[in-house]
Amino acid sequence: MKHITSEERHTIEHLLSQNLSPTTIARQLGRHKSTITREIKRNSDHRNGAYRNDLAERKAQDRQKFKTKRRDYTPAIEAYVERKLAKWDSPEQIVGKAYELGIDCVSIETIYLLDSINKRNFCWDISKERGFKRERVRLKTD
Repeated sequence: MKHITSEERHTIEHLLSQNLSPTTIARQLGRHKSTITREIKRNSDHRNGAYRNDLAERKAQDRQKFKTKRRDYTPAIEAYVERKLAKWDSPEQIVGKAYELGIDCVSIETIYLLDSINKRNFCWDISKERGFKRERVRLKTD
């Protein structure tokens, strides 16, 4: 997925000021018309509907800043999860405590998935022992 660059945003602003349609702009930039329409809709000034490239760039950067980032299963995270699983903490407790402490951790689903891939089934045993009736999380693996 290729993001729209600041130069393209500048071009969009310039072409919109010439009253060109999003379809024409898309053709000139070599993009799909829905990409340009979505860009204009997301990043226009909501007060007056004007599209300005500086505002559009700022809005796009703000969205990227608050977007959840993918976390790799590093040795440090693996050691933390293993320690907590050995203490019979559930994946929900592990992730919740990591969030409270400000520690990087993978998602609950990832912990269930990695546990089942490793055939240990700690998470499943914990749930059965505690009387939970929760179904095991099944994620597609390639």
